[in-house]
Amino acid sequence: MFLAALGGPVTSFKPSINAFREAAQRNGYDPAKLPITLAGLFHAADTTQQALKEMYPHMNQGMELTNGRGYPKQLFAQGADPHDVLNIGTPEQIIEKILYQHELFGHQRYIAKLILEAYLPTG
Repeated sequence: MFLAALGGPVTSFKPSINAFREAAQRNGYDPAKLPITLAGLFHAADTTQQALKEMYPHMNQGMELTNGRGYPKQLFAQGADPHDVLNIGTPEQIIEKILYQHELFGHQRYIAKLILEAYLPTG
């Protein structure tokens, strides 16, 4: 399973993982042998505030492009919470967030979505 977790409380993704494992077991598969990959947005900086400030314009622009609405700043700011799935903050905070996510999900892989400013369109 490849689960894209793009924002919100970590616990809101647990039902999808549970459903995947239950369906696998019902169909004769050992869920422990089926890897789960969690993919999420990732941005590290020296401080949480710096990480949020640097990442928000790109998240907002991405939301505008994909669904016609920007990313509400208050909702985005919640991404700094240790129990939010957005991996944005200091390296230490992100490590703790990924460990918390692993504790809940037991996933085998994490794929970080990085935004490199040099490749973003200007204007």
